[in-house]
Amino acid sequence: MEPIPVFARVLGTFLGIVAVPVLVFGVLAGTSSVLATTAQVRRTTTYDVGDAPVLRLDVQHSDVVVEAGADGRIVVDYEHSASSITRAAAGWAVNQARVSISHEANEVSVRETSSLNPIVPLNRSAELRVQVPARTDLDITCFGNLTVGRLDGNVRIRGREGTTLRHVLLRNSSTVDGGPGTVQLDDVTVSGTASVKSRAGDILFSGSLAPGRNALNIDAGRQSNVSITLPHPTDARAIVATSTGNLNADPIWHFNPTRGPLTSTWSADLSANPSSAINVTTDQGNISFRAAEQR
Repeated sequence: MEPIPVFARVLGTFLGIVAVPVLVFGVLAGTSSVLATTAQVRRTTTYDVGDAPVLRLDVQHSDVVVEAGADGRIVVDYEHSASSITRAAAGWAVNQARVSISHEANEVSVRETSSLNPIVPLNRSAELRVQVPARTDLDITCFGNLTVGRLDGNVRIRGREGTTLRHVLLRNSSTVDGGPGTVQLDDVTVSGTASVKSRAGDILFSGSLAPGRNALNIDAGRQSNVSITLPHPTDARAIVATSTGNLNADPIWHFNPTRGPLTSTWSADLSANPSSAINVTTDQGNISFRAAEQR
């Protein structure tokens, strides 16, 4: 039998040394996932409010859902869970979140913070779900995903991960700032002035403008694309401007282009003698302008 070459013995020894900690780590990881303990905290509180309620949220970690509920009350439901390899570690991790709620007359304020957690849980999730009267003003700061549904009010939103509004009437001077996240507005009606902004994510608007003099202003980030879908006709004059992007519009809107040295602009009357205004600006992103399908 020929002797085993020296390089082969060295390589085999090296692989054996490397394989042992990798195998041990895999076994420990598998064992930890099997033996993980989950701790959960859930609190539900109800507050009586009058005819003009206001909800204020300042939420750092939880995903947030705000939706229409019963008139005359605001229901705050907070749920937080964390998993770790010991019950004590899981309980310690889940209790790092701090939720404070204040109630004064028609206003409910919820603030969520979290201490720096030196114990990294295997899994962690948190959700804040709030039911409010359908006619409620909102002032929300949310670092997680935010969903608002079936509400009517003056809205001020500062988002981060992703912001979605469905079946919402935006009154007065409403602002929706998605931060770096995507902003999606589905079946949204503008009554007053609505300003929608995102620094990095796309902006998708599908909805309408209420009768009267209203304004929809959309400001997209450096590489954000914008999609707008409106019924035809819509009582508004639209002006679209972009530095290096392009407009892709249904021919029914009859946009007219104006090419400048730094900015390309398109304008169109979306109905005869429009009284409202729609302004869209992007940097490098493209704009899609569609007509909603007739039902």
